[in-house]
Amino acid sequence: MIAADESLLVRNLRSANGTYVNGQRIQVATPIGQGDLLEFTDVEFQIERLREETSDDEQVAVPDTYQEPAAVESRWLITQFDLLVRQPEILPHFQPIVAMNDQSRVLGYEALARSDVPGMRTPREMFLAAEQLDRAAELSDVCRDAAFRMAARLDVNVNLFVNTHPAEDLHADVLPSLRRLRCLHDSQPLTVEIHEAASTDPESMKRFQDALRKLDIRLAYDDFGRSQARMVELMEAPPDYVKFDCSLIRQIELSSPEHVNVVRMLVRMIRDVGVCAIAEGIETRDTADACREMGFECAQGYLFGRPTPFADV
Repeated sequence: MIAADESLLVRNLRSANGTYVNGQRIQVATPIGQGDLLEFTDVEFQIERLREETSDDEQVAVPDTYQEPAAVESRWLITQFDLLVRQPEILPHFQPIVAMNDQSRVLGYEALARSDVPGMRTPREMFLAAEQLDRAAELSDVCRDAAFRMAARLDVNVNLFVNTHPAEDLHADVLPSLRRLRCLHDSQPLTVEIHEAASTDPESMKRFQDALRKLDIRLAYDDFGRSQARMVELMEAPPDYVKFDCSLIRQIELSSPEHVNVVRMLVRMIRDVGVCAIAEGIETRDTADACREMGFECAQGYLFGRPTPFADV
């Protein structure tokens, strides 16, 4: 901190994590005042001007104004989130999806969001903040847009998988977003993943799927197996891909025979209707071998590659 007459300034002394004022990283000495939010690493402060109050036997310093802690936290959250949704702050990472019969062959990449914004570096942190602010649909749209623009520079023959959020309405929110992306690049292979928690019905999903076909976009059901919610939709509106939830797949070679038999039955049922089964969460060679034996056609997980920035793909 630097005090100059009545002014107060802050500057960053070459710290690795930087210094932020109201969500903006500073490069030079920056004036600060009442109500400004400062961040050093992962610690936040708010500037308050103190005034002297005289009592009968002592003087005490009290803030000019009092703000409830929740109000300060809310203001910081809004500031950080507004910084996040400026697209340069979304850093798309890409995780490969490989063919099970030739695990060196990449069939597509799932786009996953990261950022350098303090407190919102991972998807979990981002969407927890977005849900608190009732802006999850907005964030999901921004993440898709950032990923698509980045992936447009990838091999055009590689399928890009983008995500949706349960807060998004498939027809009012997701379709307009996808139409906009398709206009940006009409030949990029694209698949949209629908989270199992999304509130849909078979008829609505069927109409959504028909609209995707007109845009030459494929459909994937994500997190399959967490519940039975997708079973009717599988029959009424079969997608192009079904991604089995990590909870079903991780260390499946150590699971009970009953667990293995149920997963094998589900894979067979899905393949019988012409849908590609993808095993998510594969971390070891033993798990990959077990999934291949059960009939999975594609796989995704740390064994084949972690989410990485575009430059490392």
